[in-house]
Parts: sequence; C-alpha cells; structure tokens
Amino acid sequence: TDDEMLDLTLALRTKLHNNPDDAMGWLLLGRIGMANRDIETSAGAMKKAYKLEPHNPDIQLGYAQALMLTGEDAEAEQARQMLRRIIAKDRTNIRALSLLAFDAFERNEYQVAAEAWSLMRDLIGPEDPRAEMLERSIESALSRINAPDASELSVPVTVNLGSNVQLPEQGVVIVSVHPANGAPMP
Repeated sequence: TDDEMLDLTLALRTKLHNNPDDAMGWLLLGRIGMANRDIETSAGAMKKAYKLEPHNPDIQLGYAQALMLTGEDAEAEQARQMLRRIIAKDRTNIRALSLLAFDAFERNEYQVAAEAWSLMRDLIGPEDPRAEMLERSIESALSRINAPDASELSVPVTVNLGSNVQLPEQGVVIVSVHPANGAPMP
C-alpha cells in the first residue's frame, strides 16, 4: 500500500542516515524513488550509490536510468556515455542495450534503436517471450526511418458551426486528429 511504501522509505532513509556508506541501501532507495515516480529522490540516491561503488554494474544501470528520467540534456548524455561504457565491457548486457535503444527511439535515432533491439533479440534467442516484443520494436523503428516527419503532414479541416452555436470572443475550437486504427479521441 502507499502507507507501507512510505514506511519503507522512511525506515530506509533512517538506516541510510545512520549508515551513509551503504551503497546497496542507496540503490534500493533510488529504485523505490523510481517506482514512486519521484525522480529527484531516485537520481539523488542513485548518485550517492554510484559515488560509493562506481564500478558496480547494477548501480551504474540504476544511475543511468535515473539520469535519463530527469529530462535534463546534460544528465541524459552522461547516462548515454555510462551505458556505452557498460556495453563496451559487456556486449551482452540486455538492460544497458534496452535503455540505449529506448533513448535512441525517443530521440528519433531509429537506426540506432533498431540495431540495439536487434542485438538484444539475437542475444535472447527466438524462444524467449521477449523476442516478439523486440521484433515489433525493430519493425516500428525501421518503419520510421524513411517516414515523413509528422510536422510535414497536414490534414485539411473545415469546421462548420451550427447557427445556434455562439462562440465567445476569446473562444477556441480544438480539433484532434487520430488514425482510423489508432487511439480513440481523448
């Protein structure tokens, strides 16, 4: 429950106050912060864990993920560099590849995302239940490589208001366009 999560967080913070050199405790607090969508707590705790054990791969991955979630360009770049170093040491690190792939996809670097997901798919093999999802991700990335930029697309719209509709002077009409097979109107 939320109350139990708050109690756990408070107990962990108290433990870390008394034992600030507990890297695994800071990592756990960072993960709890991430689970609670408290990015500030997550990034701060992961940073402390990283300072204590900078060569621990679990801590490196947690810290990189927290940095990516901050929304800050410099921190996201720091996370990318960290992930690249992890992969340079271990080309089979699925978590690092996954974080890099999602980040590349979000930054419209579809070829990089497809390559990372392809490597992941090859590493896990076709029997793994994640293989199908990776295949869809690869197809999605590849389909966007030569797709027109959404800002280049246009849809002509004509709005005819009934004679009984009175818009105020500061009125606004909002038109929401969705693909026929896509999400419903918000």
